[in-house]
Amino acid sequence: MDIAVIGAGNVGGTPGTRWAQNGHRVAFGVRNVRDPKSQQLVKGAGSNARAAAVGEVAAGASVVLLATP
Repeated sequence: MDIAVIGAGNVGGTPGTRWAQNGHRVAFGVRNVRDPKSQQLVKGAGSNARAAAVGEVAAGASVVLLATP
């Protein structure tokens, strides 16, 4: 399943990482894809995860998790 997680902090990062590690394609919607925190999250989530702009990840997803403060 293609899942978009808007927000890459504690609330969005935890389920997004678990979903990616369990075989779902997860795209984290972030403000800055070059941010070291975003890159570390994607690296930890594995090969099924990526970071991109919020609009991009939401457009291609079957499910969207809004995980922002």
